[in-house]
Amino acid sequence: MTRPIPTLTLAILMSAAGCGPAPIGLRLPEMRSDPVRPDAQAPPPPETAPATDAGGADGGGAMVDDAGGDADTVGGDARALSARRQVAGEIVIVEVLANPGGTDTGREWIEIANRSAEPLALADLHLGDASGDVAVPAGTLAPGGRVVLGQSVDPGRNGGAPIAVAYGTRLALNNDAEEISLCIGTCADGTVIDRAGWKALGGAYDGHALVFDRDANRTCAATAPFGTAGDFGTPGAPDDGCADPDAGF
Repeated sequence: MTRPIPTLTLAILMSAAGCGPAPIGLRLPEMRSDPVRPDAQAPPPPETAPATDAGGADGGGAMVDDAGGDADTVGGDARALSARRQVAGEIVIVEVLANPGGTDTGREWIEIANRSAEPLALADLHLGDASGDVAVPAGTLAPGGRVVLGQSVDPGRNGGAPIAVAYGTRLALNNDAEEISLCIGTCADGTVIDRAGWKALGGAYDGHALVFDRDANRTCAATAPFGTAGDFGTPGAPDDGCADPDAGF
């Protein structure tokens, strides 16, 4: 027994064979080689890293040495990023122990201070006298800050002074007469930013640091004891100043 072909099926077969049009309202699906699932979504755009500033805020960038970085600086310190180089009169010599009690070797030191209102970069700082100079990269010095430069950072050798940067014994301070300079670069061909000097030192300076009172424009002997060797001075701390005229060299 032959079953009759349903009308709709017959119409589709006749249309596919070219025997007539497809029924009205019927659309044959379009064949695709890569069918899309109804629930598929477009992949998200690739993420991009946020832009970063590759440079420091000042011309020289952040301090990294910080013996010089010591900078310390100071590495990663916000003050280091904004520090600039100093000009004459901003970094000054404020105290010097030129004639420690007993042996001098390893115990001499020079204290410097920042008299500006900004942090200053000391990476190119040099210290010199008539016989030559030495590099003393001292990181970044905050406004009003002080740093002590000396022959040795070892408290057992320097009499207990808080030396931040050691320059060794290549620079030895004379007791009879001396002039020392602070410079950007070598003192022979760089920029001198400060000088301090003395004549022959008298007994008032045996074991006593010279205080250079910049506000009173006087020099006097320190009177506050410090350290472990019986010397007098205020290395790393504010000076008492010079209330009286110079005690004499």
